[in-house]
Amino acid sequence: MALSAMWKEKKERGKLLLATAVAGISLLFFYSFIYNDILETMRVGISFWTELFSGNLRYFYAGRWEMTPFAYTKEVQAVYDFPIYLVFAVWNFPLWLLETFGKVDVFNSVLCLMWGKTLLLVFSVLITSSLYRLCLTLDMEKETAQLVCVLFLTSNFFMTSVIIMSAYDMIPLFFVLEGINFYFKGEDRKFVGCFMCAIPLKFFALLLFVALVLLREKRIPHIVGNVVVSVLPILIFRLLIPCQAVPGDLQGAPFSLLDMFRSTDLSGLAILYTVAYERPLVLSAVYPSFICWLVLYLACYFLKLDTEEMQRKMGIYVCFLAYAILFVTCMQHPYWILILVPFLVLIMGQNRRYLYVNLVLETLLTWGMIVAQIFKFPWCFGNGLAAGMFLPRILGAQKAFAAVTPMTVYTKLTGSESSQGYLIRAGCSLFVAGILLFALINFPFWKKTLPFIETDKKPAWWLIGLRILAGFGLALIPVALHVAGVIFLG
Repeated sequence: MALSAMWKEKKERGKLLLATAVAGISLLFFYSFIYNDILETMRVGISFWTELFSGNLRYFYAGRWEMTPFAYTKEVQAVYDFPIYLVFAVWNFPLWLLETFGKVDVFNSVLCLMWGKTLLLVFSVLITSSLYRLCLTLDMEKETAQLVCVLFLTSNFFMTSVIIMSAYDMIPLFFVLEGINFYFKGEDRKFVGCFMCAIPLKFFALLLFVALVLLREKRIPHIVGNVVVSVLPILIFRLLIPCQAVPGDLQGAPFSLLDMFRSTDLSGLAILYTVAYERPLVLSAVYPSFICWLVLYLACYFLKLDTEEMQRKMGIYVCFLAYAILFVTCMQHPYWILILVPFLVLIMGQNRRYLYVNLVLETLLTWGMIVAQIFKFPWCFGNGLAAGMFLPRILGAQKAFAAVTPMTVYTKLTGSESSQGYLIRAGCSLFVAGILLFALINFPFWKKTLPFIETDKKPAWWLIGLRILAGFGLALIPVALHVAGVIFLG
């Protein structure tokens, strides 16, 4: 329905005003916070132009640059694969001009930091549009497609990952969703091309690509060829701009084909996260993550799907499982969880008969994980998030930054940190229970309707409203901690 038509109807006008209010408050919170990780990537991305024009681009990973924001002053270096810095370099080219020729301290300028974070806003719009088109490709009604987008944007994971922690996982996620859309349209070259863009930006996209290829392609040479082509861009980037350049040594990056297989220490650490947990079994120990992915990929290869409807349902379901395995069995950073959300809400859209049950489960598993994140990564919800943006100009600022996190308050109130581990484990348990039940309920091969308390296809708007209020409550945590820091430590 057009906006003008909605405004003429009293009931629709109320919805439009409510949506505008929620969007406005969310936007206010969006520009209230900025996290250390995006600041570091901005710093390195801006420095790309300096290295390019000085002829040192091949030794990009040997560079060290000072970053001077109020809460996160430090020396930084390139720690991710090169393509993400290329994206940030292009977007932040105006900041390089201001810094280089205008002598502006861009990391202490609210407007400059707002410009840097606006990149995430652009990709939020792109992802929402891509998600909507994917829903239509999956043969959902327009009303359902709109609901899926609302569920994505009102997810508390969207609030914590994007609005609070400035997660730029949005960038590869856009290419992933575009690729999956082409996959279901049967446009294989565009499907592979999108994942060739996504994988260098975030290697986790490869988990989905392998599952989708195996679900459709049964010829081994073609499977191998697709996987090799999908990772070619990242191998080429690593060959041309080696990750193991030696700091201070401009001749420390000799040409070597082995550079294609060498990553930065932090990228290597992300791989190690997948094997961070092992369990004693058989002759020694096993990695639960590897077992689960192997079972998933073998099942994808062996499955023969006869109908187009089943191909659509199973395609989204295996994407959900691939990422669910990652977050259930592996160590992780709190903002990574965002990449799971589109597949949760897509399944909810595909399986509307269980919409209420799925919405309750998604809400509970989200809250469980966020509780665990707050106590595992308290600095990700601390006052440092607000220190560099506009809130200190309204609510006051500390003379010298002193960190205040949820654990600071919790320890002050309880007198100890003894229950921190229990709260983390309790939250993770709720998350895992919710994921397992969500996976069981939405298994595509169920023939009969499950006897649940409510199978109405209409959304429970009160629950969506509760999610929105909970999201705003989460956003108030760093604000409250900033005020506490000014009052008690200012």
